[in-house]
Amino acid sequence: MNLNCTPLSLFSWNFKIEGGAEPCVLTFNWMSEQGTITVGHTRYEVEKQGMMSGEWHLKKGHVFYKALKPNPFTRRFEITGPEGPATLLAAGLGRPMTLKGGGHDLTFSPNHLFTRKATISGQGHDLTLTAFAFWLTALTWKRSAQSSN
Repeated sequence: MNLNCTPLSLFSWNFKIEGGAEPCVLTFNWMSEQGTITVGHTRYEVEKQGMMSGEWHLKKGHVFYKALKPNPFTRRFEITGPEGPATLLAAGLGRPMTLKGGGHDLTFSPNHLFTRKATISGQGHDLTLTAFAFWLTALTWKRSAQSSN
């Protein structure tokens, strides 16, 4: 799997993901850590489970995936869903993150130090889980950018 993630505009945190079986679009709500993920023609809601919560659900009628950030001071998410458990975590220093488990071994890397464009590479078969993991990765990057301003 080799996917390209491109912001929808120069200063946007919304992305399109291309190179998979279906195109994906990830959006963030302006004033919250929620949003949507569209995979092909299927639109999912990303809902945070409370203002101070570290839990997000990806849903369409019912919950497909749950992501839990057990420690607010680390870049680590525990994801559960139909493919089994997976972990999204920082890949050393810098912004890259990895997704391991549930049949996935993916790396999410920015293309350059000063860009939001990114690449997803590695082994994975569930585009919905991949898009959700990238949404969480972009959320982490967005938080970091906002805290440095």
